[in-house]
Amino acid sequence: MPENKKNYLWPDEDNTAIAYSYINGIPKVNEELLIKLDSTGDYLKRARNTYNLVGLDNLPMGKDRDRRFGQRNTAYQKALNSLENWNHMKDLSKEYQNDMKNQIIMTALGDGFFSIWMEVFCDEPEIRLALIEAFPGTNLNYYDEKGCVKEII
Repeated sequence: MPENKKNYLWPDEDNTAIAYSYINGIPKVNEELLIKLDSTGDYLKRARNTYNLVGLDNLPMGKDRDRRFGQRNTAYQKALNSLENWNHMKDLSKEYQNDMKNQIIMTALGDGFFSIWMEVFCDEPEIRLALIEAFPGTNLNYYDEKGCVKEII
């Protein structure tokens, strides 16, 4: 447990969606954006502390027992497959679209990794809004009417 809670970002209290991004399923700290939003560097420092605390930079080598990378990568692949399936359903009836959307949300909730799903569905406001609504503890104030993260801290 961290010594001082105020030195870290917490997803139920802070806008962690703005603090990190995913490139091919690999998380990184949004350093430039955080400096732009907070010239004191405090938010960036807290984002880095959290990143290091939870080992978001872990890329397992050899017999590393940390399974989070594999789980995150699996969620990323499922999200990509779900996006492909969603794109196939767009020209079908609203009933089929709703069924696919519900399946995507159930899969995302089962696997977790909210940020991965939001990144993969970045151009799909209907799915993003459904993800925001479905994941418990998501602060709606950090998202706009299209499900895009607001640049606020």
